[in-house]
Amino acid sequence: MLLSRLFLSNLGLSFFKEIVYNTSIIVYHDHTGAVCPCTPYGRDTMTRNNARELAVHLIFELSFTDQTAEQLLSTALTRQTFALIGMEDPLYSEFPNAKQRDYIAQLVRGVWEHCAELDGYISKYAIGWNFSRINRVVVSIMRVAMYEVLYMQDVPDAAAINSAIELTKHYEEPEVVSFVNGILGSFSRQERPGEPVNLPVRDSGLFEEEQPEAGEE
Repeated sequence: MLLSRLFLSNLGLSFFKEIVYNTSIIVYHDHTGAVCPCTPYGRDTMTRNNARELAVHLIFELSFTDQTAEQLLSTALTRQTFALIGMEDPLYSEFPNAKQRDYIAQLVRGVWEHCAELDGYISKYAIGWNFSRINRVVVSIMRVAMYEVLYMQDVPDAAAINSAIELTKHYEEPEVVSFVNGILGSFSRQERPGEPVNLPVRDSGLFEEEQPEAGEE
């Protein structure tokens, strides 16, 4: 296993890229070197928000590789990978069940397939900003939210956008949170008029109520 360490000074974060079976898996650390508590929701059982965060990690990883979504998923979304990373990152301590894996994979595949469209929306609503100046963690978070709003009708727009804002708060400074909130709010109002985005929403289909299938791998 090849271990390389990269730094993202503009994020105030460093992360280890662990190359496991030809794929890079991200383990985030803060500026002190401590592992970031990548599951800010305080739960031991996976929820849709946790699954979204896993999808963001994988979509972020696709920014640094020539792999397709399918190639990355085939090596990243495995029990062995979760067992390895779960020793350092609590987000990976629970291997997702079949339905959860399907949801994560749908997000990763969908964002990968619609990446140009989603980035076009980010550029359109990031007024005064060049897309290349927006850090890739933030881009990954917004891609997931926009994909859910446009293509996953079972997910309320407010749930997708509120989750993205909360996830941005975990990784970024308040001014970046406001930036993301502004982009996603404008996007939703213009591209999905009539859909409320500022109401408290309990995301449907919380995953903790689902039991892993017997013998699933």
